[in-house]
Amino acid sequence: MNNTTSTSYSSTGLSCNTSYSYTVKAKNAGGTSGSSNTASATSDQCTPGTPTIGTATAASQTSMTITWTRISPFTESGFRIFPSVGFGAGEAGAGATSGSISNLTCGTSYQFRVQAHVDTNGRRYYSGNSGNTAVVSTDPCTPAAPSNFTATPASQTQINLAWRDNSTNESGFLVYLDALGDPTTADANTTSHQVGVSCNSGPWTFRVQAYACGNSRCYYSSWSNNASATSDPCTSAPTVTTTTPVTSITQTTATGGGNIISNGGATVTVSGCVWSTTLNPTTANSKTTNGWAIGGPWPCYMTGLTASTLYHVRAYATNSVGTSYGSDVSFTTAAIPAPTVTISASPTSVAYNGSSTLTWSSTNATSCTASDR
Repeated sequence: MNNTTSTSYSSTGLSCNTSYSYTVKAKNAGGTSGSSNTASATSDQCTPGTPTIGTATAASQTSMTITWTRISPFTESGFRIFPSVGFGAGEAGAGATSGSISNLTCGTSYQFRVQAHVDTNGRRYYSGNSGNTAVVSTDPCTPAAPSNFTATPASQTQINLAWRDNSTNESGFLVYLDALGDPTTADANTTSHQVGVSCNSGPWTFRVQAYACGNSRCYYSSWSNNASATSDPCTSAPTVTTTTPVTSITQTTATGGGNIISNGGATVTVSGCVWSTTLNPTTANSKTTNGWAIGGPWPCYMTGLTASTLYHVRAYATNSVGTSYGSDVSFTTAAIPAPTVTISASPTSVAYNGSSTLTWSSTNATSCTASDR
């Protein structure tokens, strides 16, 4: 029982979510009145238990899903989810054990806490804060598109690609060759890539985009500009013919020759003739190196030969692809002719015990022997 002279009274120290009934009596010097009518009221709902935090899982670039365990008393009207960075909160209804929070920043690490709340009689009461979740990152931001994309032929079978990397978070790049469909990949933080193609092909059109992956999802930039290139022309070993027949044959020299029909699309660096006493000589045998770079016929002067010997000769030409040869042409060096000799005596009439001087001349002889008959 409480005494007051006012027309209102505050009842404190009550238990939550409990109904109370009240009556009033008036009194003065003349005595105490009877009890008033009975008025009843129920105190506000009890504050809900503090949730036990569970896990945080990225759902997108800007949202997370949070789980928790409800704790008695289970009086909550709902839950609020608070991030460790930034402002705003997520909401979940009564009885929930998970909820989402959005409007987060992509590629950012967060922790989260949860509070239960109860709304009663126009007032809201909050539980204590749960613990924080482990640190979890939202999905990566969409990377910026590469720019200044170029394609340059590097050889017959390679085109070099280059671009400016405008992103800071890419996982890599996808390089598309329109004619091939499926892209090839380039590592993060690279600004170049090489693509193999066939010679003298194109123009090939390329484009590139950056991508960033995280939480089992990938996000792709817009395309770069297109760039086109044609590979270098195809090349082959030269086409060469051997001059036939061999001319100006002596015991130790002969003249052959060759003609370069085609340089194979690459500059001829050396050409001439090769010869030996075996079939199909190569540049490992005797050779000349003063042939033409294209066209002909040009002569080859072979020296140091052996008389009466069968030789084989071929024209050859070399470019960046390799060395090719003309057909094998054979010839035999000249034979050494039999020697001849002419002798004379002076005087031609000689007395007994006299003498005569003999003189002679010879051709093709290595030595001469005089004898009498």
